Amino acid sequence: MLYRLPQLAVLLLMTLSSLTRADDNAALYDDALPADAGFVRLLNLAAAPAELRVPAHALSQAVGGTQLGDFLVLREGEYEVTVNGDALTVAIGAGQATTLISDGQQLRQQQAPLPQNPRKAQIWFYNFSTQPLALKTADGQIAVVDTLAPGAQGERLINEVKLGFAAFQGQQAVAEFAPLLLRKGRSYSYLVMATDQGPVAQAKLNTVARRDP
Repeated sequence: MLYRLPQLAVLLLMTLSSLTRADDNAALYDDALPADAGFVRLLNLAAAPAELRVPAHALSQAVGGTQLGDFLVLREGEYEVTVNGDALTVAIGAGQATTLISDGQQLRQQQAPLPQNPRKAQIWFYNFSTQPLALKTADGQIAVVDTLAPGAQGERLINEVKLGFAAFQGQQAVAEFAPLLLRKGRSYSYLVMATDQGPVAQAKLNTVARRDP
């Protein structure tokens, strides 16, 4: 079952058993979360499917090729995780979102801060192409996240807006993202991934997945 995140940061502060919200029919994460909760997900850069496992909690999630998974919730601490049998010890920090990156040969991790400003939308831009890229408005006039080296990530807080973006190498757009309504208090991931067929762009609202009881 999938639950959208009205605010990732709010989830860390919840002590009630449920949270209600009356906008856009979003599904809600209706379980209380510990104050020391953190988040982990898998970015699968390989063409073949991958499975993220957290053996200590019998958690798992399948992620398709060149896809970004949803977040799993874990308490602060160190965990051994595996992706298709490759093991890594991950330090989960309270208030941090950890993305595990697997290309089928190597497993590594990157951290990003959770949104702290409920009046802004947060963008995470990941450049997993083979060239430096910047995230700009589709017309190339405004830089949203400045140029990143391959393998790097950047963040930006912006006002609520519906816009199309594109990844640019210099003045040349190399990948385009369809317009999304970026709502305040939520976070979104924009990725460019290298494939044999050329760069692949993906944009999504960051969400939490959990198992049904």
